[in-house]
Amino acid sequence: MKHLTVKSVVIALALLTVNCSTTKRDGRDNAPIPSVSAQHKNAMSSPSQAGVMPKAHIYKTNGNYNDNVPVTMNADGSQLISYPAPSDISSASAPLPLADGYLLDRRGISPTTAFTSYTYSRYSALSTAPDASQLIKSIIPGAKVTEIVELPMTTSQAATDTARCNSLIREGLPGCKVLMAPQVYHLQE
Repeated sequence: MKHLTVKSVVIALALLTVNCSTTKRDGRDNAPIPSVSAQHKNAMSSPSQAGVMPKAHIYKTNGNYNDNVPVTMNADGSQLISYPAPSDISSASAPLPLADGYLLDRRGISPTTAFTSYTYSRYSALSTAPDASQLIKSIIPGAKVTEIVELPMTTSQAATDTARCNSLIREGLPGCKVLMAPQVYHLQE
């Protein structure tokens, strides 16, 4: 049996002190968990939180696709870029109907969104997501987003105050940013 000397005990304690720190670890590896800076904490908890958080989007479509699960296609519509897992779909992720045919986006609508024949309830009941080829076959031909507008509030604020959203819509969307305007076709004579 080896005897520990005072010097070896001091070295061992020094090594333990260096290797132990107050940095939080996530338990999966030794990577530290990022901490939130005091400035960021203040920004997140301040009344101006809406200025830091992503803004709500409202949109219109060229038909009634409120209950159809959206997917994202590439720019030319030939490839599926992203689609939700069944566990991502629920009544809480369905769009909220607003005034004048607008819908509050709670899924991530974009100009390249396509709508599938899957309803929210049918899709959420699936045990796994359909494969890409099945989803592409389920796309409703011609169903598309025609307009997207950013509101001056977060999605959470918009969802809890649809009256304010409707008021903005009826007033002509003051303070809102048009991200995708409806296309206007001019007939040539």
